[in-house]
Amino acid sequence: MFTTKHTQNMNKNAYEIRLEILQMANNAANMKFMEMLNIKREASFVTDKESGITKSTLKETDIDDILPDTKDIIKRAQELYTFVNNG
Repeated sequence: MFTTKHTQNMNKNAYEIRLEILQMANNAANMKFMEMLNIKREASFVTDKESGITKSTLKETDIDDILPDTKDIIKRAQELYTFVNNG
């Protein structure tokens, strides 16, 4: 029987913690964006009565309106970081 010892350092410095929290906030914003995009995409399909062809009426500006904003991501990361510090 072979055993392997993992010698990973489980302690993270402040920069690593902040980076992980920023990644969490970014991932949450991207997930919300994808959910909203799918909702808009589903609502944008229109079927032409004459040809029966279904087209999307989704425009680039519709997508731009729901893109995550960097300021919102940073704000959410700060909220999470505060929670971690106070927890």
